Amino acid sequence: MLELAGRISGFLRSLSWPYIAAVVLPIIAGILYGVWDWRSYQAYYGRLDAFGVETQARIISKHTGQAGNVRSRPYYRMQVEFSANNKLRRGFVDVTRRFFKRQDAQDRVPIRYLPEDLQIRELDPGVRGRSVKNSIAIVVILLFIGLANGVMGVGKEEGKYTQAKGG
Repeated sequence: MLELAGRISGFLRSLSWPYIAAVVLPIIAGILYGVWDWRSYQAYYGRLDAFGVETQARIISKHTGQAGNVRSRPYYRMQVEFSANNKLRRGFVDVTRRFFKRQDAQDRVPIRYLPEDLQIRELDPGVRGRSVKNSIAIVVILLFIGLANGVMGVGKEEGKYTQAKGG
């Protein structure tokens, strides 16, 4: 048992900085991105849930298109008009494809917005799920890269350790 502990300890001391960086940096990046994205999500949707006001909006127009290059996903957006703070407001709100297809121009739909920041608004709660799925995918990919780098580099690093030990 002591021999195994000694071998593991010697192996860990022999690890090179590039190997450690290749393993640790993607894992740290994944964790930091996850924390940052969760805080951003809470700043937007958490405030909207806690302090948002719901009213009726009228759909003025519907827009769809490709964001970026040909391989990117299409976006679905609606221009709406609603009353906030005793004024008539207009703006664009992103929606899911399903919501986009179910609604027509001139339909009235519920909208939730923050009275102190009218740019924070939501027409379709389904947009939240898409945001969360994308973020989870990014975190999982970064963690996988770090772990894969660790697994793939073990043989190379172990070979260096064995050569340095004279084996």
